[in-house]
Amino acid sequence: MSENTGSREGKLTAEEIAVLEKAKRPVIIANRFRLFFLFASVVLVIAIYLGDKFGTGIGGYEKLSAWLYLFLLLDIVLMLLSVFIKIGCAVRYNHILKKL
Repeated sequence: MSENTGSREGKLTAEEIAVLEKAKRPVIIANRFRLFFLFASVVLVIAIYLGDKFGTGIGGYEKLSAWLYLFLLLDIVLMLLSVFIKIGCAVRYNHILKKL
């Protein structure tokens, strides 16, 4: 039994629920960005694979392939950045939750 529960029996007030919802919003947004960059990287990997398999005879494919690899690298960096942002937001959310 925790000392903080007292007579509240673990129930949150409406103000505390509103604070939690407000603190949860950045975590959800960061997670959506992470998923967006993940799906974009999957699409880029499939495009690179199919281009290497079928597009080797097409003129100018080497230049397009270099751009695809560059976009894939940028996408992976942005996905990694959004993961770190999500972790930071989740830590902040957990500290707020622990205080309640």
